[in-house]
Amino acid sequence: MIGTFGDGVVRTRGGMDISIIKDAARLTPDQRAHLLELYDFVANDIWAKHPNMYRYFGKHLFPEGTMILIAALDQDVAAFSVSRKVVVAQRPFLYLWFSNVRPKYQKMRLFRDTTALTFRQMIDDLENLPFYAFRTRNPVLWYSARRLMRRAAPDFLDGTVHQDLRHAAADIAGSLYPQMEYDAQSLSFPAAYKWVGGYQSPQHHRDPELDRRFYEHPAITNPHGAVLTVGTLDPEAVRASLSLAAELE
Repeated sequence: MIGTFGDGVVRTRGGMDISIIKDAARLTPDQRAHLLELYDFVANDIWAKHPNMYRYFGKHLFPEGTMILIAALDQDVAAFSVSRKVVVAQRPFLYLWFSNVRPKYQKMRLFRDTTALTFRQMIDDLENLPFYAFRTRNPVLWYSARRLMRRAAPDFLDGTVHQDLRHAAADIAGSLYPQMEYDAQSLSFPAAYKWVGGYQSPQHHRDPELDRRFYEHPAITNPHGAVLTVGTLDPEAVRASLSLAAELE
């Protein structure tokens, strides 16, 4: 699957093996090249993109503080998840950088399991939780992540506006994507996915109303856009996730 350069493998209840790489900065050039091949393999089932996109443009994807999870079933790679710990404007953030699951492995709770393992490795103080942030154009991922948060900006559940979170979103956008156009009003990157032609099969939430709210957002009506979300984690949701991770391990 990914070789022997990980920091352990966890078997999920569904029989999925999740390999953990705690610090991407420690990987050798050959190990990084192999991971980029795996990223392309998974993403090619999801996105209409150049088949070697990650291999061409992915050299910057291994900074210090980055954790990588690779999920596989019987050696068939199913998903990858990449998260970073960063401090921006004196605020700690846990940033979900990538989360991609091949279509045939969706609905197997891989987002739940990879999130649990990420929290297990990257959250060590329940009294001082980091901000949680991610960007996406997938409503299933968005609402799954929203369940982990007390508050979020933007919030498709009730439309509440949280100015402090909007400011935090602007800070992280400027720090992580300084060269990319960012719309602070809609919390979106209009050209986040200019290198792809969109999803091969767009995702939809099972609740039509929630799906409609998401797809009416300016970042999503634009085929190359992505919405940036920043939220405060719910300690109870984090505890439940940590308990799940302990069971998996």
